[in-house]
Amino acid sequence: MRRREFIELSAAAVCSGIGSVGSAHAAVSDVRGRVTADGRGLANVVVSDGLRCVRTRADGTFRLPWREGARFVAVSAPCGYQMKDWYRRIDPAATHDFALERAASGGAKCGCRFVHITDTEISDTGSWNRQWIEEVRRIALSEGCSFIVHTGDICYLKGMKAHAELMTTATMGLPMLYCIGNHDLVAGDYGEKAYEDLFGPCRYSFNAGGVHFLVAPMTEGWDFKPEYNEDEIADWIRADLALIDRRQPVMVFSHMLFHAKNEREAGLVIGRKRPLDLRSVCNFKGFVYGHVHNTYTSGNGGVTFMCSTNPNMGGVDHSPELVRVVDVKPDGTFVAENHYGRSPARTWPTSRSGAAWERKLPSPVLFCTPLVFDGRVFVGTTDDENRGTGLVVAFDAKSGAVVWRRKVANSIKNRMAVASGNVIAQDAGGCVYAFSAASGRTAWKLQLPYDVQVLTSAVVASEDGRTVYVGVGSRFSVVDAATGEVKWRNSAWTCEPVAGGAGIGGGKIVWSANWDGLECNDAASGARLWRLEGKPWRFPGSDPLVRNGKVVVASYWHIGEVDIATGQALRVKELGDVAALPSGTMLCAGGRYLFGTLDSGLLSVDAGSLDVVWRASADKSLLAIGAYRRAGRMVNTSPVLADESTVCAACADGIIHFWDVATGAEKRRIATGAPYLAGAAVADGRLFAADMAGFVRMFAI
Repeated sequence: MRRREFIELSAAAVCSGIGSVGSAHAAVSDVRGRVTADGRGLANVVVSDGLRCVRTRADGTFRLPWREGARFVAVSAPCGYQMKDWYRRIDPAATHDFALERAASGGAKCGCRFVHITDTEISDTGSWNRQWIEEVRRIALSEGCSFIVHTGDICYLKGMKAHAELMTTATMGLPMLYCIGNHDLVAGDYGEKAYEDLFGPCRYSFNAGGVHFLVAPMTEGWDFKPEYNEDEIADWIRADLALIDRRQPVMVFSHMLFHAKNEREAGLVIGRKRPLDLRSVCNFKGFVYGHVHNTYTSGNGGVTFMCSTNPNMGGVDHSPELVRVVDVKPDGTFVAENHYGRSPARTWPTSRSGAAWERKLPSPVLFCTPLVFDGRVFVGTTDDENRGTGLVVAFDAKSGAVVWRRKVANSIKNRMAVASGNVIAQDAGGCVYAFSAASGRTAWKLQLPYDVQVLTSAVVASEDGRTVYVGVGSRFSVVDAATGEVKWRNSAWTCEPVAGGAGIGGGKIVWSANWDGLECNDAASGARLWRLEGKPWRFPGSDPLVRNGKVVVASYWHIGEVDIATGQALRVKELGDVAALPSGTMLCAGGRYLFGTLDSGLLSVDAGSLDVVWRASADKSLLAIGAYRRAGRMVNTSPVLADESTVCAACADGIIHFWDVATGAEKRRIATGAPYLAGAAVADGRLFAADMAGFVRMFAI
């Protein structure tokens, strides 16, 4: 027996035992219909009831045996046809006919382009939502996309109704497809009922550009329990894949990875009682998802995984808002163009603005504040578009000449450190690199344990420069800076992605564990010493500052002090509706704490009373960062002293601001155009800054 016949018979055998009734119903209760295009029947089109799959006959007709519980019949649109009018609710008394329309793009074996958005979490049809949705529509049409896919958390009943009004195939001008997210499973007869009423079946497939796309509902972590189960999804995938060419590239859309905590099989294996390894039954190429509100691209077992943050607000790790245009090649491999802030990709208007030197990197710099050491400046770049652009580059600090550059496997989305003569960099996939600061030679490399969370946490060096602290949560590790030997690894706590770093002092390490609490470990043994929970400590706005036996933390709406020895909260002061962002360690100068905020510029807080002394404004940011936040007048990076009387910060408004330390009055500004999400560094009368357009500049100050 040939392999294809075996797969088809096996899929049919599995499906025949689930939710079916006897053959006595076949003559009167079969689900029937016809698939046509331009008035003619289409042969060999796959049609499904969400579990069983059949092909249409030569005249375009099909027949599916009646199945108890089946609610929809859906067409898997062939290449060259639109995902439009592609499903029907099953009516035993009706025929289910589909008239497919030809697509303007996405023909057979030519590849295709699509827009990926996710986790929009809207609740109304107001002007702001209409604005960003129109901007998504403009991007999709201008980029020649075949469809738009939203991978879930639409969100709750209000959000789903708003999307069903504002973001449809009719309003967007091309097919608008949805996946179901955990916040889209709501109270009702069953979790997915409201979603089905608005958007149709939550599992379906289609074809575009020679690629087969599977839309699969999430397998765990629901807000309300769905009626489907994981094995049914796996059985439907088996039946669907049995009817396509084994060589055809396959990509999955889902709200979240299958079995995200499984190191080997995350996103690759589905099914509890009847597990299915997608790699074994098809030419599996990619998995596109959301849920974690950050931007990430990685490879696992030859499959590319791509996650996007929100298109209309910042992500949980403070990733900037973006719309992804994904370009799928005929072989199923794919790259992206990231439209940050829904602006055209890679087109920030930039100006040198008096820089002594300027150098262009191949991709944006995100959270990686330039690192100055021994006459050189080191910068890391991102690879969030799957183009192999992750680098660590060393420049001569005076001339800007490239001294060395080294490729890394993923994005560098955090601050690096120098220890034992090595530049220590950590990529978003959890690989830690030690490059000789002098030569760029790789001294050692360490892969941290697998975790689906992106590693944007900063590398921090110990006070004696012999040890570095890398990773965060369950991957937080203390490593010998010279050899790469792991001294200990945290097993006591975990957290969402963090764009900051640890505070160190008094033999202790303190972490602001994002969306969780404030954690303290013993630096020598790794033992957990204390933990603080609750609103003042749950949303970090800066690295913990360890000073005079106290830990000082700026968090959303508050500033607080903690006794580092005992973990006792000493003081908490509310700052109003001010959200400090993870810009690094707050600056302590002249008896004041200085740190950035979301919409109130730079704050100067008296270290004794914790009263606000002054607020220094920035211009409106060019894009939003910060969890669930829109663009505001934010100072989003750590301030530094330009001289004894001047504090400065590179900001998301595309400007480097200089303020008077005593009064907050703005003394100077350097407008370069593209937003800064990495802080400025000052050394030897020079200022170094790197922006989202990929420019590194040096200014004499």
